[in-house]
Amino acid sequence: MRKTEEKLDPIFNAITYPIVVFDTEFNVTNINKAAKEFFVGRPIEKKCFFTKHKFALACKNCPTWQGQNNNR
Repeated sequence: MRKTEEKLDPIFNAITYPIVVFDTEFNVTNINKAAKEFFVGRPIEKKCFFTKHKFALACKNCPTWQGQNNNR
């Protein structure tokens, strides 16, 4: 698995659009190089809404949250 990640990391980081990968609990699991400018500090393993906005809960218009709730 790590070997695959090492091969994909340069591609992932070459994308100039910020990419943030979350788990189902809104924890940031990975970001690309462009997304590092979007966040202050190290967002990995932290809640996306707290890291970026200092919110206690998910953003009201969050497309990830809306997608999860529509699938239930």
